[in-house]
Amino acid sequence: MSPAFAARLKDWSRGGRVAYVEADFFGGDGSQSAALWENGRQSWGPEHAWIPSGPRESWPINAVLARLGAHGTGAFNLFDTVGFAQERDMEGWCWAGLRALDAPDYEAWEALCRMKEEADAPRRRRT
Repeated sequence: MSPAFAARLKDWSRGGRVAYVEADFFGGDGSQSAALWENGRQSWGPEHAWIPSGPRESWPINAVLARLGAHGTGAFNLFDTVGFAQERDMEGWCWAGLRALDAPDYEAWEALCRMKEEADAPRRRRT
């Protein structure tokens, strides 16, 4: 991450905790990274792992999500629990970000995503 982007995250964290997460995988190979800022300072990370192994809770993204207070549900890891698995490429995340601009909070954003999935469902069944 660039120094300018790290400075922006530092500034944003003055209003609340801010996490940076990155996953780069293709065909099962790749890496993930994460860091956390609180009160205008970097409080954890950056942590980086190539093809994470070991317990999932120690993987960088899951570790930072736990520090933010996310809790796992059943067999899912925190990456899935918070909805990161619903988009698998940059284009999908860009569209998710645009939808989020219309949402006042996370619950409203989730509702927008569900409405889009339901609207797309008939089209997927035809193909």
